[in-house]
Amino acid sequence: MKKLCLEIITPSGVAIKTECTSVRFNLSDDLKGMHGGSYGVRIGHTDSIFALEKGPVNVFEDEALALSGECGDGFATVKNNQVKLVVESFLKY
Repeated sequence: MKKLCLEIITPSGVAIKTECTSVRFNLSDDLKGMHGGSYGVRIGHTDSIFALEKGPVNVFEDEALALSGECGDGFATVKNNQVKLVVESFLKY
């Protein structure tokens, strides 16, 4: 089964580098100032860039929670099943 390659990068370096089937994180406010809410990325997701808001990051392997933590503000990129979260901080639970 194909997987996502996830990297969580902080000013201190790479906090997490793993493979997973999906990841969920919080988006910043949208253009109308409304809270962006929780957002998920799965295998085959379209190439994207997102502004992230401080909050939980949940990493799943075959629908089971494999890793969780909290990130600071930042941004995420998705390209060719590679997800990079570039954030101010990351604390693994």
